[in-house]
Amino acid sequence: EGLNYGEETVTVELAYEELIIDEANDSLSWKPGGPNIGLSPAALNFAASFGARARSGYDRSGRGKFKAPSLGISLKDQQYTVAGVADLKHVSLPGATGKGATYTGASMTLENYLQDNAEKKGSLQVVGIQEVVGL
Repeated sequence: EGLNYGEETVTVELAYEELIIDEANDSLSWKPGGPNIGLSPAALNFAASFGARARSGYDRSGRGKFKAPSLGISLKDQQYTVAGVADLKHVSLPGATGKGATYTGASMTLENYLQDNAEKKGSLQVVGIQEVVGL
C-alpha cells in the first residue's frame, strides 16, 4: 500500500518485531513480525506518521530526500541601488524609490537617468545595498 504526503505517494513495507522483557521471571523472548500480520490502513497510516519510521528520516526520497529541519532563520529579499563605479557610494537619482529597490527597479531608474545624462554612462552601476560604502 502507499501513503500520500501532499503530492507524493510513498510506498512502504512495515514490519515489526515483538520483544518481551519479563523482569519478574528474568526472561527475554523475541519473535519476528512481518507484513503477513495485516496492519489495517488506519494503523499503517498512524505508524508511518508518528512512529519510528516517521522520525528517522532515513529513507526519504524525492523532494524530501535532502530536507532538513528548519532552523528558524529567514532572509530578507535582496535590495539594490545605484552607486558610482569608482567609489561604490550611493547616488540618488530622480525617480528612485530610495536606497533599497528590486534589481529591475534600480536598473530601470539608472537606464532612464542615462537617457538624459549620456555623459554619466560607465560611471554608475546597479549594486546590492550591502556593497555600498557608507550606507
